[in-house]
Amino acid sequence: MKAIFLAAAAALGLFAGVSTAQAAPAFATATVEVYSGPGWQYGATGIYMNAGLSVDANCFGQGWCQVNGNGPGGPFIGWVEEGALAFGGYQPPPRPQPAPQAPRPQPVPPPAYEDAGACFYSQRNFRGDSFCVDIGEEYMRLPRGWDQRIRSVEVFGGAEVDLCSDDDLYGRCVTLRSDSSRLPGGLDRRVRSLEVY
Repeated sequence: MKAIFLAAAAALGLFAGVSTAQAAPAFATATVEVYSGPGWQYGATGIYMNAGLSVDANCFGQGWCQVNGNGPGGPFIGWVEEGALAFGGYQPPPRPQPAPQAPRPQPVPPPAYEDAGACFYSQRNFRGDSFCVDIGEEYMRLPRGWDQRIRSVEVFGGAEVDLCSDDDLYGRCVTLRSDSSRLPGGLDRRVRSLEVY
């Protein structure tokens, strides 16, 4: 009886060793939300892994990994996409050496228009790619390259701009009468149609 008990204990110890051996040290490459199961269909836990956070990860070849770590809110277990992890020890990026202050590049001004209109930007604070529209023009559906990309708007010459989250000026809409360095959350990167008048 004692021999059977010892054999069973040894088998359990071996199984535990294999299970632990599957876990590998990893760290988050970006700030990501932790899910309760291996896929988007599972609910989010409300826990975020900050970039650089060290965890133990088990990946099963399905694009998701089970992670076990200790975040700002305490210990947690959950699932994240495999692409959000890098395996091995976390090496913080080298701290940049102070350099002489170079003059900041100035944003490219929008093209000059004689009439009223508006310019639309792909980044907040009037940065990134841009295009401009004269007063009296409208887009019932934005071109593919601009669909759901607008993040800030310059309005000039007394124009007004309607931005909407659906085609044909439907859905959630807002009217701008002056510059907006950042669109409201409901329309930031969600604009699909617009009118300048």
